[in-house]
Amino acid sequence: MAERRASHAWEYRTGSGYDVHRLIEGDGVTLCGVTIPHDRRLEGHSDADVAMHALTDAILGAIAAADIGAHFPPSDPQWRGAPSWKFLDHAVKLVAARGGQVTHCDITIICERRGSSHRDAMIAKLAEHRIDRSRIV
Repeated sequence: MAERRASHAWEYRTGSGYDVHRLIEGDGVTLCGVTIPHDRRLEGHSDADVAMHALTDAILGAIAAADIGAHFPPSDPQWRGAPSWKFLDHAVKLVAARGGQVTHCDITIICERRGSSHRDAMIAKLAEHRIDRSRIV
């Protein structure tokens, strides 16, 4: 890492993440760590935050470190209801342990209703997890 910094020969990697959860009866949808009031929720073993799951998978993919299910298997009861920021922090720490950093992420959330009024809160919540820049569309 020191040699790369000295020579300014940075390595850039890109990962791609994708996640889908079914809507079921509930009291809110969690996206990027922000709970949005709703009469439904996303079904999942953890908090089912599809945005953080997709981002976590993208980061893990960029360093070829398997997917979120390999690190946090749904069959393991300790992850029942777990907040997805734990998964994201784990992925970011793996990148840091390899001498890297997450410098940009681009997240596209596809849903039936617009959630753009929550965009700033989602960006702020992601920034808490050492994501330097984020753009949520």
